[in-house]
Amino acid sequence: MSDSLLTWPKVLAGGFVVITACIGATYQLVNLSCQSQIAALKEQVATAALHVSTANLRSEIQDKRVVELERRIEQLVASGNSVSSKETILPLDSSAIPSVRITSPANGAYIGAFVDVHANIAGLTGGAAKPVLFVRDPIGQWWPWGNPQGDTWYGVQIGLAIDKGKQFELRVVVTDQNFERGKPQHVAPQGLAISSVNVIRK
Repeated sequence: MSDSLLTWPKVLAGGFVVITACIGATYQLVNLSCQSQIAALKEQVATAALHVSTANLRSEIQDKRVVELERRIEQLVASGNSVSSKETILPLDSSAIPSVRITSPANGAYIGAFVDVHANIAGLTGGAAKPVLFVRDPIGQWWPWGNPQGDTWYGVQIGLAIDKGKQFELRVVVTDQNFERGKPQHVAPQGLAISSVNVIRK
């Protein structure tokens, strides 16, 4: 009888340990679940804030465009010019947009040591933008050849004798930047309009 009485405290103690372990595990699961939900809520709040910020930025840009348009209208009215439509202020004439297209040599053509490069150039309004020819050599350098005479660059050199069979790129760029002729560039030139052809030195 005394042995039975001594066993019960051990059983109760063991049960208490099991219950405590279960409570601890449950707490950890609940805590992890809460942390996951909190992280998800934070992500949703951040995404919503980003959408609101983007919408506000677009609205601000639109408001600035409207203000600028109204200011220009007021200037025209004050100067005595009539304003019949937005096209009067913001012309949509495509001829006012610079464009360029290399017409000769043709893409993939085999050419000698020197070549004349012809291009159709339009939309230049006398500003700082001008067409500049670049020759990209086989090692990736871009050699500026300056501005054309009319619509032609005469006597453009295409590599050296050791470059026979290699590919070169001719690129005409309408740009307002100044490039020193014969000084190679290591970044592909960009501009308001671009036209390129690839040729092979024969």
